[in-house]
Amino acid sequence: GPPLFIRELARAWVRARALLETLAVAGQPLMSSVCFEAAGLGAQGADAVRVLRAEHLVRGADGGLINVFHDRVREAVLMRSDGSTQRMRHLALAVSLERSSRGAFEDLARHFDAADERDRAARYAVRAGDAAVQALAFDRAAALYLLAIERARSEAGSADLYRKLGD
Repeated sequence: GPPLFIRELARAWVRARALLETLAVAGQPLMSSVCFEAAGLGAQGADAVRVLRAEHLVRGADGGLINVFHDRVREAVLMRSDGSTQRMRHLALAVSLERSSRGAFEDLARHFDAADERDRAARYAVRAGDAAVQALAFDRAAALYLLAIERARSEAGSADLYRKLGD
C-alpha cells in the first residue's frame, strides 16, 4: 500500500473536508468546539483547522470562533456537496448546537429544517417566534410562525400558531 505519510495526509484531508462542509452549511462563525463535534472530529478538529487555514479556506483562532475564509469558499463548497451530505451536516450541526445550549432558536429551526427534521424545526421556529415577539420583532416572528405552521404535523398545534400569528 501507499507509504504511511500518504495515508495520514489522506485522513487529514478527509477531516478537513468534514470541517469545511460543516462550516459551509453553518452560514456563520461557529464556536470551534461545536463545529468539531458536528464534523465528528473531536480533538482532531484543531489539526483540521490548521490544514484549512494554511490553504486560506478558514479563519479563526484555535478554541474560538471559526468561519470560512470568504463567502466564495462557502459557495464553492456548497456547490460541490450533494443534498444528502448537506442534510447530514445540517443535522449534525443542529444536534451539536442543541447539546451545547449555544444555539439560537432560529438557527436550530433553520438547521433542523434543512435536515428535513420537520417536527424539531417547527418546535424551534415557535420558540424563535416567541423570542422575536418579546423583542418586538413582529415581522420576524410572523415569518417564524409561518415556518412552524408549514412544518407542523398536528392541526391542534397549527391552530395555536394561527392564533399567535393573528396577535
